[in-house]
Amino acid sequence: MDKSGASAIPMEGSNVEPEYRLNYFQVKAAQKHLSGTCLTQMTEHSMKVLRRRIHESDIGDQWTEMPDLFTFLQHEVFSAAVESLTETYLLNQFPGFVDDFWEFDRSVPTMIKGLPHWLAPRPYKVRQRLLDAVKSWHKYARQHSDSSKTAPEDPEWDPLWESKLMRAREEYSKGVDFMNEDALAAEHLGLVFAYVAVRNYNWKLSYQLWIKANLLASCVG
Repeated sequence: MDKSGASAIPMEGSNVEPEYRLNYFQVKAAQKHLSGTCLTQMTEHSMKVLRRRIHESDIGDQWTEMPDLFTFLQHEVFSAAVESLTETYLLNQFPGFVDDFWEFDRSVPTMIKGLPHWLAPRPYKVRQRLLDAVKSWHKYARQHSDSSKTAPEDPEWDPLWESKLMRAREEYSKGVDFMNEDALAAEHLGLVFAYVAVRNYNWKLSYQLWIKANLLASCVG
């Protein structure tokens, strides 16, 4: 277990080898690839994907009724986020990935209780489907792309690995024996979960503010 901390200097008493300092690597990679121009480019790319998906939806120039506006936004924002991190492979090859993810999201309170599979089989099955999808993406990307291109002069986006952050994480896993397929898939699913959780919270907050603002306006009027 990595108890060396996330700082450049390991915590006192730590005997973890430099190449096994997973926490430090994750923080370092995030600081490098999720800040400055990298963050700006990722944000612009994500918004470009979201705009394209909205334009490609069934919404036209006329008012459109739908049963749940928030569900629609949640689906499109999540799909855009996944495409920004993993390109279109997961969404194209696994059409149920979006629905499985949100079912998994709703099941987290159950899973963190540590219940055995036989008491809560559904959440574990959904999580396994997500992990299998991520493993499939990894396998395909390794066969058709080069994850080593993370230098400043390399393209920010890759057709399969997408951002340099994902390529950096893939390259790190090659040098440590404990980052097997299962561990890497779990880590990347966790990254997607964290990435989307922030966006989902922001959308929920914006949605609630918009609803309450309109209710207040109607009451005042």
